[in-house]
Amino acid sequence: MQDSSDSQRIGEIVSPPPSVQINAPQLTGSVQAPVMGQPTMQQNVVYIQMPKFKHQTRIYSSVLFGVGILIYILSTVFAIGNNYYLLFDIGYGTCCMFFNAAFVCEIVFYYNMMQHNQSYGKGTGWAVTNIVLAAILTVIGLFIALGMFLTILGL
Repeated sequence: MQDSSDSQRIGEIVSPPPSVQINAPQLTGSVQAPVMGQPTMQQNVVYIQMPKFKHQTRIYSSVLFGVGILIYILSTVFAIGNNYYLLFDIGYGTCCMFFNAAFVCEIVFYYNMMQHNQSYGKGTGWAVTNIVLAAILTVIGLFIALGMFLTILGL
């Protein structure tokens, strides 16, 4: 018996056949121009409007400003009408404290606005400017209120 070269021997390791890609894309060297009447691919552009920024601290600061002005007006009217100027000083100091609380609410509002603008890629210059301005006004208001209350206490 003669061994043929095509038959495999038992225990002999044969390497696997090379892999072949099925349904491989055929690359051609020509570029096809669009034919008249044939639809072409168009890129759809959708513009999404940035949501408007709203935060409840703006309402709180408006209410605090209003209450501060109301306290100041009422204390002035009652103090002058009754010649009781201590009431005027108490109203003036209380008005300053309400304004300070409103300024703190404004700082919180503009800080959140700054974060909102950063997340949507908008500028933050005005928000930072308003935060600095509100902080300066808060410090000034604290000194005025402190001075008023020390005057009331007679220190």
